[in-house]
This record gives sequence, C-alpha cells and structure tokens, in this order.
Amino acid sequence: MNRLGMPVQATASYPGFVNWITQQHWDIGIAPLADKPFSRCKSALKALDYAAMGLPILASDNVAYRGSPADGQAGWLVPNDTDAWFVALARLVRDDTLRRQLAARAREAARGGTLAAQAVRRRAAWLALAPRVESSRTVAVQAA
Repeated sequence: MNRLGMPVQATASYPGFVNWITQQHWDIGIAPLADKPFSRCKSALKALDYAAMGLPILASDNVAYRGSPADGQAGWLVPNDTDAWFVALARLVRDDTLRRQLAARAREAARGGTLAAQAVRRRAAWLALAPRVESSRTVAVQAA
C-alpha cells in the first residue's frame, strides 16, 4: 500500500481537500474509527463523502457509521480488529463485480441524500408544520 501525500492546497481548506480528493483515482473508501468516547460523537461524513464519490465503503462498526451508506447499502461495517479489516479489504479487492455493485449503490445513496432529492418531502413537512402561519399571512394580505 502506498500512502499519498496531500498538496498544501488540499490541507488549507475543505474545498481545497474536496478538489484534490475528487481528482484522484480511488477504488475503495475506508473509514476506520477507534471506539473511543470522542468517536461516538462523530458523524458519518466520511462515509457520505465516499458515497458521493461512488466508492464502496468499509467503515468501522461504530455508532457513527451505523445507518450510513456503509451500513449494508454501499459497503460494510467492519469490527475494529486487524484480521476483520484484512478479510473485508481482500474480499473487495478480489471481487470486482461486488466492488462495482457496492459502488453503484453508493452513488444511489448519495443521490437520495441530496437536498434536491428530498425537496418535495421537506417542503411537505414544512407546510404541515406551519399551516397557521400561512393562513394568518393570507388573512393579513386580504385585509390590506
């Protein structure tokens, strides 16, 4: 395994990092996370980033990644031990068909999680929460 160094632009800002990471060729997104109290407060952002990049995802079986695309839809949650990570990585490296299937499901998960994809449902939720505000505004406009 070769570790890539990041250019200064990639470490200066999140947009710089996104620009750099999306210009590279990746096959599998891995998101190991130690099971520590601080880690239990983290989000699944790394799994979401990998899904948006269309990568199959291997992530630590940690509360942060449960329910994320890594939790079965586009990858697997892996116990935090060396052997489990080796087996999971070896399986994905060797099985091109499985890797492609998980990658396709990662892209689907990313598309479904965008604000645009959720627009109709979010608008309906807002309208259901605020019917009195809308009707009082209508009354005020009609009275004027």
